Amino acid sequence: MKSVDSNRNPEIKIQFCDFSVCASDGNQMDAELFGLEGGELATTRVKGDTTWILFDDRRFWGGESSLARLQYSNLNLQTHLLQVATHQFGHVIGLEHSNNTNSIMNPFYTEWLTEVSPSEDDIRKISSRRPKSSAVNFITFN
Repeated sequence: MKSVDSNRNPEIKIQFCDFSVCASDGNQMDAELFGLEGGELATTRVKGDTTWILFDDRRFWGGESSLARLQYSNLNLQTHLLQVATHQFGHVIGLEHSNNTNSIMNPFYTEWLTEVSPSEDDIRKISSRRPKSSAVNFITFN
């Protein structure tokens, strides 16, 4: 995790954009990978004091208040925005991908989760990164 001068105002900005344009760092491989359908849903990038969470706007994003959970056979018509956003905020606070299938930091989006919250493993990793005097509160969305 990057430390920031306390006199400055670090920011987190969220943008929905075409990955082949906004998420590419200018190299040909990035442009080709982000240009493919079915690849990454979102990515987190740090530029200066600003952390960008970029969501691929070619996806159909949904939430609990929409008809997003409609499915036809095994085809998911929409992607759960809160679930992917929670994963990206995990990266913002310094968490790496996890092999634990219950972890919000598992790198694979396989299904719509009705309850989105850090797993016990995620909480343990977050707690080990924070100063001992800080309190950590977690919110469960369901």
